[in-house]
Amino acid sequence: MARGKPLTNYPEKHCLWCNAQLHPKTYPSTPMCLSRFLATDYCDRTCAARYHAAQRTKDVGERFWSHVKRTFSTKDCWLWAAKHDKDGYGRFSTGTYRHQKWHRAHRFALELETGKPVPAGLSVLHRCDNPACCNPHHLFTGTQADNMRDCVSKGRIARGDRNGRRLHPESTLRGEAHPNAILTEKLVRKLRREYAKDKRRGKVAFLSRLYKLSYQLVHQLVCRRKTWIGIE
Repeated sequence: MARGKPLTNYPEKHCLWCNAQLHPKTYPSTPMCLSRFLATDYCDRTCAARYHAAQRTKDVGERFWSHVKRTFSTKDCWLWAAKHDKDGYGRFSTGTYRHQKWHRAHRFALELETGKPVPAGLSVLHRCDNPACCNPHHLFTGTQADNMRDCVSKGRIARGDRNGRRLHPESTLRGEAHPNAILTEKLVRKLRREYAKDKRRGKVAFLSRLYKLSYQLVHQLVCRRKTWIGIE
């Protein structure tokens, strides 16, 4: 690109970290050079890194709440508007670039509200069941057992007839259809018939050696009948 007439309308700018006056680093001949200069806020990368490190350790609460969509009502969910993890919970980082620490946003929100860290071993639970919510009025601490009881009381765990295996039994591979099955229905019936004829001590060990199966497998099959339940 041919060099044109040098531009002279450069505003006076200073570095945000060291307050030194900034100057264009290239020959001031194109409008692109002006736009790059206007977008520059630091002398070099060192000043930029130091400035951002200071910002991370300064006003952490203000930086945190800037990522939350707060409303005037404490009954509403205050949603996290920044990075999320695979479970839908917000993620928030503190510390410098080299010593970065990540927190779950709702846990950090409760710590900011109470002014003290959540004790180790306790979880932060949602009354609203919204993982992205950071409203401290919707949060409370509890153990993992409290968390599971809360899930059950709100019907968020499929139990009994609501379990997926009962609603869709065809989706679960059983018996010979299972890819890891080493037994057949014919062999299961044969083992149970032979054990029913003679339940003397050592019969399970004899059957396991005869059919080259593990003792535990034969014992679960013919004694406790915890596997292949539908086969007699």
